[in-house]
Amino acid sequence: MAQKTMDDMPLLTTNENVTTVITASEPIRFVDISTDKVVGDQPINNTIRLKPKEGVETNRDGDILAVVTIVTERYRTQYAMIYTSRMDEAVTDKSILVDERTPYNNPAVSMSTDDMTRYARQIWSSPARIRNVSTKMHHMTMRLNNIYSVGEYFFIDFSVDNRTNIRFDIDQLRFKLNDKKTSKATTVQTIELTPELVLDPTETFQLWLPQCRRAEEDDVPQ
Repeated sequence: MAQKTMDDMPLLTTNENVTTVITASEPIRFVDISTDKVVGDQPINNTIRLKPKEGVETNRDGDILAVVTIVTERYRTQYAMIYTSRMDEAVTDKSILVDERTPYNNPAVSMSTDDMTRYARQIWSSPARIRNVSTKMHHMTMRLNNIYSVGEYFFIDFSVDNRTNIRFDIDQLRFKLNDKKTSKATTVQTIELTPELVLDPTETFQLWLPQCRRAEEDDVPQ
């Protein structure tokens, strides 16, 4: 029962004039196309696009062009790509169903994106426990609210307040891990960390003060 053959695979009919889009419920980490008769790419992290290279000159209806293997963070699935000369029979949009997924313990993923998002939302909704770490400049305040660790991951909760009258655009956020400075240390090591997940990717924020709103309304001709 642990083995599967071609007869057990879901079939996807495909045509050289139709792009078959397969969408997974979580980020796709690996895709394998068994032959060069089918080409594909991954435009976004949970979606792949497939299309046969050639048409009826080379392929016949019912020919198996390739087997596509998709590996995500927590499961894998396989589809047999079947050629059809009729465009109306080709699959254009396919979502990976629950019964098509085989559970898979991906060694490259110690925590899935869904788990990260769940932890991050819990931290975001929790009250601030760190109240003495902040910086202020030009009527703007950036403060640290919480730091949590889960396994080998750190979750950092911070907030930025804009108390000016103009919009602020975030150019980039950089996180660095520095050695603790000591008086006798000659070198200090700095490691830049790349976030695995940003829960709120807001790039622009602005605070409108009541008096500014009233001033703008007063300037409008009656």
